[in-house]
Amino acid sequence: MVQRIIVGFDGSPAAAVALKWAAAEAQLHEAELVAWTVKERPESEGPHQRSAVARDAGGYPVTVRHGHGDAATALIAACAPADLLVVGSHRRGALTGLILGSVSRRCVKHALCPVVVVHPQSRPSRSTGRVVVGVDMSGHSRTALHVAAEEARRRGGQLDVVHAVYWENSGYELIVPTAEQLVEWGRRLVDTELAKAGVAGNPVVVHGHAADVLVRASADADLLVLGRRGRGMLSEPRLGSVSAQCLHHAQCPVMITRPVGAAEQAPPRARSSTGG
Repeated sequence: MVQRIIVGFDGSPAAAVALKWAAAEAQLHEAELVAWTVKERPESEGPHQRSAVARDAGGYPVTVRHGHGDAATALIAACAPADLLVVGSHRRGALTGLILGSVSRRCVKHALCPVVVVHPQSRPSRSTGRVVVGVDMSGHSRTALHVAAEEARRRGGQLDVVHAVYWENSGYELIVPTAEQLVEWGRRLVDTELAKAGVAGNPVVVHGHAADVLVRASADADLLVLGRRGRGMLSEPRLGSVSAQCLHHAQCPVMITRPVGAAEQAPPRARSSTGG
């Protein structure tokens, strides 16, 4: 259960959208909401900052904390495993940012808790309560499945459990399965996975590449949940990585869950001060 939601806030339109999403999520979980503003140098808090945070939180109680130094370092260091970290990102350049080491990419890679990336264009025009989770029958996707089930329960919405199937034909196979056969096999795997996890969800097995399938499934969803593979998943993001493509192209906010038992070292804590 999420105990605290931390959101990065720099006054930009993207940060405002992220804060609004984080406030709604905090209300769903009855969690504490903390907005972090991080400057390169120590600065006194301006009244406009406090009013902007209060406005974008929509009346939900929010604690404002101020730090200086590197934004990603401050946000990562502020998080505990039971928290949820929310960061805003512009759609344009999001993938480039992931490759070059943006705040969003570093938070996804290093935070000790799940991370949600929200960009203004990713928010649905109306809430459906629908949650989509990508599964591949691995341990990290099993963690994502449980998290997604809880998110769907709190929203009172449908949980779509999505699995993509695709056969890479090398040209040497004597027998190549049809798309229909692959979908049927995939459906059996998903049904077995749901039974093992004790989760009720709507199995969605689609023939195609995983990133394309998940991006299409994110349409009209409130949230897309994916599992993080641990150290290697985003340490060297490639243009074709599923998570990177979903973070860039998904039509709803994307949550990357942390693998259970992962032991990654967060950067040193940043200096901070607290306001109400």
